[in-house]
Amino acid sequence: MDSQTFTTRTIFWQKRAYKQAFHANEVGKPYFEIAPVCAVNELYPEMEKEWHVHDFYSIQWFHAGGGKHGVDFNSYPIEDGMMFFVAPEQFHCLRNMEGQEGVAIAFSKDFILPNDNFYPFLRFEFFNRYNKEPFCRIPKEHKSVFDELVNVMMKEHTMHQDSYAHYECQKLLLALFLFQTRRYGVWNDATEPDIKNPGYMLYMSFLNELENNMRSAHKVGQYAAMLNVSEKSLALCIKKYANTTPKAFISERLALEAKRILRYTQTSVKETAMRLGFEDESNFTKFFKHQVGMLPQDFRSVE
Repeated sequence: MDSQTFTTRTIFWQKRAYKQAFHANEVGKPYFEIAPVCAVNELYPEMEKEWHVHDFYSIQWFHAGGGKHGVDFNSYPIEDGMMFFVAPEQFHCLRNMEGQEGVAIAFSKDFILPNDNFYPFLRFEFFNRYNKEPFCRIPKEHKSVFDELVNVMMKEHTMHQDSYAHYECQKLLLALFLFQTRRYGVWNDATEPDIKNPGYMLYMSFLNELENNMRSAHKVGQYAAMLNVSEKSLALCIKKYANTTPKAFISERLALEAKRILRYTQTSVKETAMRLGFEDESNFTKFFKHQVGMLPQDFRSVE
């Protein structure tokens, strides 16, 4: 990784500014990057202090140091052993990062393809955890497991770029790294993956359909129809794996998307309503006030 690996641009809007980060790789070519956190901070200091959004997945595993990590609209104190997972289009920032040690990983949205068996778990169990915390903790007694994996990943990335099956090896190493975080990491409110359980796979399918259709489908019945199950069956599934109702889950995800648009784009409230599939601005305003506790225009002006 060097200063040319990622390109950034600054977006200004209502006295705010945030960065957009893009990998400098050629379009359509999957990529994977791994480097010490301190190296990333030195190469891209603006990414440490300012809110920014990626077009790639990123993982930050912090070994030592302090600071805070803001993800979407929540702030988390960074503690030793914490591993954060940030998805494409999630806003985040790192503050007060002096003396921070750890590892940063980035990979493109197509590095692991939708037809890979691992894809649903990658997309929703590690990333896009909208109603859960975006991190786990790696206990000290298991740190060596990940240190060894990171060393292998570093060597593969830096020394074998022209070697046979380089891309496939990187994919397998990343999958192993993530599987080990589920085995040894401490997660709050984590779902236990069980691909042999129809209920769990229904939950994964619901998350996928919601992510793909939330701008046009707001009702539980629409998702039940997409998944070819009854609304009751879907409700039981979501209760078991997310401890909420499908309606509440859909509303929370819509509200988060609305907050992102209002805070970080110049899209008007009316246009935001249309973009998210509401019939008119009035219905959207009522929905937003109910979910967030304030009017859209008031939320936009909050610092």
